Formats: sequence, structure tokens, C-alpha cells
Amino acid sequence: MATMALSSTHWALLVAATVAGAVLAAVLGPRSQRRPVVALLFLCCLALFLWAQAGYRRAARAELATRHFHAGLDQKRHGNLQEARRAMREVLTLDPDHPQARRELAALTRPPAAVTERQARLPLQAGKGVRPAPPLTRLFHQPSAAGITDYAMEVHLMPAAHTLRARATLTLQARQNLREITLALHREFDVEALRVNGRPARYTHTHDRLTIAAPMRRGATARVVVRYARRARTPLLPGGDLIDARGVYLRPESRWYPSVGELDFHAPLRIAVRVPRGHTAVCAGRLTRKEVGPREVTFHWESAAPMQMICLAAGRYAYGASARGPVVVESFLTPRHAAKGPAYRAATERILRFYAERFGAYAYPKLAIAEIPIFPGGYGSTTLLLLTEQSFAQPELPVPFLAHEIAHQWWGNHIAPRGLGAGWLSEAFAEYSSLLYQEHVGGRAALLAGLKELSQRYQAAITSGMEPPIAETDPYQQGGSYEGVIYYKGAYVLHSLRGVLGEAPFRRLLRTFAERYGGRRADITDFERLAAEVHGRPLRWFFDQWLRRPGALRLKYAVVTRNGQRLLTLQQEGTPYTGNLEIVVAGTAGRSRHTLHLEGPTAQLRLPGRGEVTSIEFDPERWWLKYAPRRVESLGDTGP
Repeated sequence: MATMALSSTHWALLVAATVAGAVLAAVLGPRSQRRPVVALLFLCCLALFLWAQAGYRRAARAELATRHFHAGLDQKRHGNLQEARRAMREVLTLDPDHPQARRELAALTRPPAAVTERQARLPLQAGKGVRPAPPLTRLFHQPSAAGITDYAMEVHLMPAAHTLRARATLTLQARQNLREITLALHREFDVEALRVNGRPARYTHTHDRLTIAAPMRRGATARVVVRYARRARTPLLPGGDLIDARGVYLRPESRWYPSVGELDFHAPLRIAVRVPRGHTAVCAGRLTRKEVGPREVTFHWESAAPMQMICLAAGRYAYGASARGPVVVESFLTPRHAAKGPAYRAATERILRFYAERFGAYAYPKLAIAEIPIFPGGYGSTTLLLLTEQSFAQPELPVPFLAHEIAHQWWGNHIAPRGLGAGWLSEAFAEYSSLLYQEHVGGRAALLAGLKELSQRYQAAITSGMEPPIAETDPYQQGGSYEGVIYYKGAYVLHSLRGVLGEAPFRRLLRTFAERYGGRRADITDFERLAAEVHGRPLRWFFDQWLRRPGALRLKYAVVTRNGQRLLTLQQEGTPYTGNLEIVVAGTAGRSRHTLHLEGPTAQLRLPGRGEVTSIEFDPERWWLKYAPRRVESLGDTGP
């Protein structure tokens, strides 16, 4: 909408013209023979003002509809279909002619077509009668038959037209004998040319899969060049990303570049991004050069360190940089938030120093912060943080949010998680790292407050009873209770492990994990083996109860008096947990602190003294993820 482009100066001039017309009509009009001209001037100014105001309201509704649409896509990506449908209905309420929202709502309402297991195992075919392809997450989640060893890109962004053209050059190495090469590329992008080792190659592009007829022997390499362009002309991409004059951000979720999948993308990157003059393109790595043309600018970014993914942002940015230590911290913020750049960079430097002390040196020469529009949260790609514009609009800097995204430079980027439960090694580690920083700044009170919030968020997320074990979660199927299980329970599990190991061994575990697996891939069993090595004893019991089964500790208890002796009896609900539980008992005889070992369904504790028990506090240091214990009158005859 053109009226959204009116600056505050233009609005002021328009209002001033309207007021001036009114004053002339009221004061000069009655005494002048030009009264009709003055009245006409006033009416024209008033009409122009009302037209601009109406246009602004329409544009504001369109902006709100876009935000709801983006939120709906994000809910759909995480599997929350009910919330996705609600968001799409909100979009249509604000903008009844929104074609994408209408299509998405129809797709969300339509029952999915069934695919048999036999169909899922058939080879991919193109042309008439194409069968439904297996979920693309299978391509991403399983080790690929070929890995990427080098990646180069040329991208031409056209924000006003909501499109891009690109040329990707991949070097692949076969891990086994292949009859064909399979890459992921969203069907919204049309392949214009494809070459393998300099020669044109036959291919099919269906179901977001680009299948290339190019046999390879195990260990052989191939240079694949794909030239493609975006077909759609709408701002939002199916994965929720944006190409628009307000800003551009592209993440792997939109499958905007050909790849074998994030789990096998671990290669150096060179990328040249061409944008209109006045725009800046930001990507991973370091800026090696900038070419300025009459109407466009090309930014060349390069990283010799292996990248896990390709993310980029572009917009009309104000640039800032700080280099007080070995790491250059850059900020790319819109002009209205440019004044917050120094505060964000300073906070980033403090968090980086803390993490470097705890987890080992930061592995890259720079870390950039880029502001992006509409996006509902943050995204921590390698050396590049994408932060929503809403975070910069807050009166206070959102330190926990920033610390979480920065932690991904260690957990998720420097260490590449793999296998089922990979999200725990990335998101849970980042969430608990953020909590460690809050403890560093605010002390024990901040830690306990953060743990309480984790427990509350976990319990709020587990409402349907469908809770998968952490070790069975798929990072590419983030539906249902995934956020509650991985982010909140997962972070709490690390705190429980800290309680089992002790402070010094736990610090040594995280640092050793980052150093040993930095620049490599790791899974849950790798971390479990290292934890047992640091502890000096097997920890299978711990990881089994917290990662390989759902739920949290549920207790009910009773206090009875027998022969003048008070007896506290605890009973676990469900499969019992093992560990030491601290208990603080207060009564007329005073306060006492006890440690009770849990191992079976029940446990008992003889309380000292003979006074009345007024309160019992379980786990005052919050080492356990648990529901509030329930007091009952009796648990039956469970002891002598």
C-alpha cells in the first residue's frame, strides 16, 4: 500500500495543509471574493487526508493479516494444526481476499491422503501417475548417500518483486554406489538449467525433490550446478520466510537452495548476493568484498569453516560493529532501531565471554545480528543471528532470548546434532546455557526463578497426554508437545544431570563435549558416553529415566504417627524414578533437612522430634522436574 510509505514528515505536511485550508476558509473566506477557491482548497486537503488515513488503516490491517499468516505457517511447521487453522481464519477476517490464506486453510481442513508403507519404499517416479513421495524429512533425517564438501552460490534478490534468481554450485562425494543424486529444493523454485561435471543432466523435480540421473561410484566426487528462479510473486515463502521490500530472510526450512539436507550439509561456503542499492545483504562468514553498480550492490560472503546451513537476510540496514575482543560483533538494524545497536552488541560480547569461559573458545571470527520483519522469534544460524523486529521494539533488552540464540553457536552449529533426539543437543542445551548466563548475572535467585518457569512451561505444554520421550523426538517433525519436551523438559534434564555430577564435573562435561565434538557431528549416545566418562560410573539409569521415557516425577505423601514416632511416606505415581531427593521439614520442633533416596515405588523417612509438622518442602534446590506433590491422609500399610 502506497500510503504506508508516507513518512512522518509527509503526514505532518498533509495535516498542516488541511489545517491551513481550514484556517483560510474560516478567517479569510468571509472577507474575500475567493471564498469558493479557499473552500475548495480546504475540501481537497480534507479529502486527501481522509483518503490517506483510510489507506493507512487498510495497510495496517494487511500488515496484521501478514503477521497472522506467518504465525499460522509457523504453527503448521511445528504440527500445531488447530492453531494454524485459527491463525488462517484470523487472516481471512482481516483480509477476505487473501489467496494464500484461503489455500492454506483449505489444505489444513482437508484430510491427508494415506500413503502405505509399501508406497513409501517405492523409487521416485515422475510424469503421469506420480505417487505421493515419502516425507521429505526422511531425506533430511537419514544419512544421505552423498555428502556436500563445498558450496558456492550466486543469488540475485528482487525484494519489490518478491522473487530471486540463483545459481548453486555443489561438490558432492558419494558414500556408496549411486544410480541417481537426490537433492532437496522446494517446488516453488523452477530449475532453469542443471549440469553435472560440466554436462547437461536429465532430472525430475517433484515433491520438493530434485532427482538427477547421474550415477556415481562410492568415493567419487561430482560438481553439480543448478540454476533456478522463484516462480511465485508473493512475499511469503511456504516455509514462512520473506522476500519483500520491508526485508528479506531465508532459512533452510523454506528449502530455498538445493541441498542433501541439513544433517549432511557440513561444508565451506561462498555466496554472492546482489540486491538493490540502499539494501545490505548479510550472510554467514565474513564479507570479503562489495561491488557497487549503478542500481545494484553485490555482497560477497565467505566462510572457510564448515557451515551447517545457508541463511541470509537483507534490508535497509544501519551498520554497527564492535571489536573489543577476538570476535567482531556486528549489527544490521533498521534505521528506527539503529540506536539500540550498541546495547545489543555489548550484551552479545558479555554473553560470548561467559560462554567461552564455560564451553571453550568461540569458533568463528565474527557474529552478526540482523533484524528481520514479521518473524515470531529468533534464529541462531552459524555466525548470524536473525532476530525479530519485535525484540528491538521492547523497552528492555531481552537477555534470555539473546543468550539462547547465541548459545546455538556452540550447540547446533559448532557441534552438529544428528539422529533422533537431535533437538535436545541443540535447543535444550541452548535453553539451559541461557539459564546458566542468567544465574551468572542474577545469582541463585535467578536460577531458581528460571527453573520454576521451565517447569511451568513444560506442564502447560503437556496437556493432551501425548508426550514422546526426548530420545524419540524428530527435529523435523516438531508437532504437538515438541517445544515443551525439548526446550523446557530438555533443559531441566541438564540441570538434573548437574545435580547428579556436581558443579565441577558438570562444567568439565560441557566444555569437553564442545571441544571433543566441535566441528563434528554428535548424537545423544555420544553425550551419554562422555557423561559416564566424566562421572566415572555408568549413567544409563539417568538417561533412561529422563530421555527414553516420557513424563516427570509425580509424588504423593502422607505423615503418620506410630508409637509416638512421625513417619513420612512417599509414593511415586507411574514408573519410579531413581535419585536423591532433599526434603525440608518444618514444625513446632523446628526445621530439619533430610536426603531421601528414591528407587522403588515407595520410600519412608523417620522424622526427628515429636512436635506437629506444619510444612514439608520437597527439593528446595529444584534439582527434579516434578509436579507438585500431593498430600493424602494415608498411603496404606507401607511400613512397620
